[in-house]
Amino acid sequence: MRNDTLQALDRKFMRIHTLDSISGLLGWDGLVNLPPNSADQKG
Repeated sequence: MRNDTLQALDRKFMRIHTLDSISGLLGWDGLVNLPPNSADQKG
């Protein structure tokens, strides 16, 4: 039972890490690849 709990916690941390990585990548993309004042046009 303890092992199941740790595996579930590990999956949650992996998901948080994945979402944080995606957020960082999208933030970087917005800073590097967008011309000035065009963020509202990106879909």
